[in-house]
Amino acid sequence: SAQSVSELNEITLESSPNGRDATFYTLWKASEVGLSPFKRFFFEWYNYYPEHPELIDIPDGFDPSDEELELKAKYNEITDKHLIWRRYKIVECGSVEEFERQYPTDSEQCFLLGEAQVFPGHWLKYIDNNIKVCGFRGRLKANPKLHFEESSNGFLKVWAKPQMGEDYVIGADPAEGVGGDAAAVVVIHSTTGIVVATINSNELDPDVLGIELYKLGKYYNYAFLNVECNNHGFAVLSKLKELNYPNLYFREEFDKLKNKRTKRLGFRSTKDTKTMAVDKLRAAIRDRDFLVYDKEILDQLVNYVENPKSGRLEGMDNSHDDLVTACYLAWFIVATSANITKVSKKDKSLAPWDLQDDNSGPNTDGFTGHSIR
Repeated sequence: SAQSVSELNEITLESSPNGRDATFYTLWKASEVGLSPFKRFFFEWYNYYPEHPELIDIPDGFDPSDEELELKAKYNEITDKHLIWRRYKIVECGSVEEFERQYPTDSEQCFLLGEAQVFPGHWLKYIDNNIKVCGFRGRLKANPKLHFEESSNGFLKVWAKPQMGEDYVIGADPAEGVGGDAAAVVVIHSTTGIVVATINSNELDPDVLGIELYKLGKYYNYAFLNVECNNHGFAVLSKLKELNYPNLYFREEFDKLKNKRTKRLGFRSTKDTKTMAVDKLRAAIRDRDFLVYDKEILDQLVNYVENPKSGRLEGMDNSHDDLVTACYLAWFIVATSANITKVSKKDKSLAPWDLQDDNSGPNTDGFTGHSIR
């Protein structure tokens, strides 16, 4: 046990990166800010390999790829001989991502890499390069009209406030409520694929979450809502239905008693439907059609794996994956939007409060006409 080691002794921890796990990565980040007695040492592959560069010949007509040119531009020490050696090792490792895991280039993006990742680390680099703190934090109030109230401890984080005439979608992964797992919500701008707001809180009981989703959906131009109906999702959907929220996802199922296909409220997660929705998000990240600024979401994407024993898609070592669930629920709506009819209601009698439009305040959209590629 580390607790039995004297302060005069030394503990050495050595590891290749394996995602943002709860042990090595946590210690590394704590050491960065002086919250750990460990000292960090990172060994870039290009400072140690190739061991005998004089034995490597550069072939005639050697043409570095765009990725290799980026490496040379970013790291002055990398030469064409480094790139030739790197090509050899990529073949030996079987893939670029495995090479980068075994031979990391820098101490930040190496932690994007891990085993059995659903979202490969090299796909997530563009997201990592765009991480930034939210512009607003607080919650939505409805007294007497709907408005955003800033608060340093609010559960709603906003990177971009709603724009008139724009479409948004919301994915929600409900949870038990106070003291349990966190309820996770993401809002995506349908056109740009950018996550503009999130909720990640264990302080919201299911019925309260239903009310907050109503307000959030209304705030973002009556966004289309996709709520997971498993477990506590039923209570959330019941509240939204009670409030007569106009844009809710209905799935199609075959009713054996009626011997016909029927529509039922909410997204039911099964092995098949979850795999389908995750695959759509995976393709969006691969093609850079999806962008998120939130570090919490990135951390969960990095640690989202296919369990080699059970085959389940989940957070590595039981780490949180609620925000990933909310992301693929929202993206499922974006990816299947051709089959969705969105209603734009202005009826203030929908809920027991006056929900007039009030999207005033500073605008931090920053993505109008923005390409994330």
